[in-house]
Amino acid sequence: MTREWDAVFEQEFPACYIYRWHEQAVDFQRRKSDKSIGALRLLEYLGIAPEEAVHIGDGGNDVGMFRTLGYSYAMGNAADEVKEVAKCVTSSAMAGGVADALADLGLV
Repeated sequence: MTREWDAVFEQEFPACYIYRWHEQAVDFQRRKSDKSIGALRLLEYLGIAPEEAVHIGDGGNDVGMFRTLGYSYAMGNAADEVKEVAKCVTSSAMAGGVADALADLGLV
């Protein structure tokens, strides 16, 4: 699948954000929703304040979480617009970015 399908997806699914994170993979997300909605409900249930939570990601669908949670790390391989929203940028996924972020937080 190539990027020319992006215009087709946008036309056929106007109520969705479409995030291409790989040449052969696309995520669809309702425009009035993002990952942070479920995360906030879970955190409330667990009694954890959003500013105490950590999110590590590399895709456009992570932006809502980066804006909502206290600690946010974009992977080094993330697109620039994703990195701009995260509070920190770690190394790429293949270079151990998750472990680096957890070490930065003193969790490992």
